[in-house]
Amino acid sequence: SGLLLRTGDYEGAKAHGEAVVYFTTWELDDKELKGDAHNNLGLALKNLGVWKEAERHFKQAADAFASLDEGVHHLRVSLNLAILLRKMGKIGDGSGICQEGFRKSKQLGVPIGVCRYGLELANIALIERDLSGAAEYLRTAEHLADTHGYQRESILALEIGGDVSNIAGRPEEALETYLKGLDLARALIQDSDLECELLRRAAVMCLKMGRKGEGRTHIDRALGLSEKSQDAYEHGICLRILGELELAQGLEGSGVAHLQESVRELTGLSPWCHALAVSELALGEALLRRSRSGAAAVQHLLDARRIYSNLGVSTAIRKLDDLIFSSGTFSPNGGLERSAAGVDIGAILQSGLDTEQYGIMTEDERIVGDLERWGPTEARVLVEGETGVGKELMARALHVMSRRREGPFVAIDCGALSETLADSELFGHSKGAFTGAIKGRTGLIEAANGGTLFLDEIGELPEMLQVKLLRVLENCVVRSRRPCDKCHGKGPVGRGRSRKVQTGSLLPA
Repeated sequence: SGLLLRTGDYEGAKAHGEAVVYFTTWELDDKELKGDAHNNLGLALKNLGVWKEAERHFKQAADAFASLDEGVHHLRVSLNLAILLRKMGKIGDGSGICQEGFRKSKQLGVPIGVCRYGLELANIALIERDLSGAAEYLRTAEHLADTHGYQRESILALEIGGDVSNIAGRPEEALETYLKGLDLARALIQDSDLECELLRRAAVMCLKMGRKGEGRTHIDRALGLSEKSQDAYEHGICLRILGELELAQGLEGSGVAHLQESVRELTGLSPWCHALAVSELALGEALLRRSRSGAAAVQHLLDARRIYSNLGVSTAIRKLDDLIFSSGTFSPNGGLERSAAGVDIGAILQSGLDTEQYGIMTEDERIVGDLERWGPTEARVLVEGETGVGKELMARALHVMSRRREGPFVAIDCGALSETLADSELFGHSKGAFTGAIKGRTGLIEAANGGTLFLDEIGELPEMLQVKLLRVLENCVVRSRRPCDKCHGKGPVGRGRSRKVQTGSLLPA
């Protein structure tokens, strides 16, 4: 399994890894062998794009190694888990593991551990746009790699160094660093994962510098390597870069198609990974340049914003907000009007938002920024967070800041609705529609008309009902099951009416 991993035969490594896991689970009592088996299987699954299973096997490997006296094995598998978590978008979890691994490697005197954990911490810092932190970890890793002759780590250091130069706005320097790393990677081993990563990075720099032909050569080669190795993550990123190069070459149809393929492939890996956010942003920008593609463009930009918000990348969030508002789909000025109660909402926002008036106490500027930006709009808002963090307080604040503030605020706990009554509660029913329906009832969606509907724990609703709610979110039209007004309640049961609802903020949580 280990040898097949080194040669890039991930399907073969997976098959052998599964066999060894079986034997160490049922036939052998060897903690070290069991840990190695789960670790190798996790690596194979990671490269094949089966990330949830890979995460499980890495954690089982860590549990097996935790019982051993020496901690080197545990450090190795914990780093693999941290890298996977970073790719999945679980930055906080990955960072915590890396910080502990970095500290423990120093404590145990394991320079390769310090070097590798330093490189991964530099990667995390780059996602968070902490250039100084990335540079500090990179210096430590580079020094150890040079001192001890760690060839692979030296190449990774050049890769990350190029990323630092790229983010700092120095594409020529970044390209030179990537090409230096590429030469070393090819000298170390042909057709490796490092070669693929450096090629697609070099292609991005060529695109930035207007060297489209050279960039196309690099990305075609990288795409071929990612397909050969069956690395779904790298393949998804390469598709995005190929699409961007084709758009730059005037091949709009092919470029957009490859961006869409990139989004589909990366979404299948994890809905929160940073690479997916980059692809969603690229696709949204491409669609904005197309006529009659505004709504689709904004949806992709909103998806990118959701991921960047989860990652805490504020610079990307500000860029996305500007793109979304400039699309014309949302008008930021539409909500900055004097309300019916005579309160100048625009003046309140421009003077600085006091979240404590809504019961929200936070030092997170992203929360304040989201309220300021989205409260006055007609956007549907998804509020996410653990139980007890104040999702309903956010919803009420958004309601008060909106033009719907004089309308009703209707909150419903979807988790408390029984499957049989949920449809009736949300959409209403007519008298006699089912056993026990002794009179007609207005659904909560229609009851919130002109105001805000807060759907707490929306994920607990039956799947079919979530599909019906999606139609409401898209069209703001409810097909009521109550009799139409012209029948005065005497029409046949089930003949209803379509009613436009103005619940501009449908707030699922």
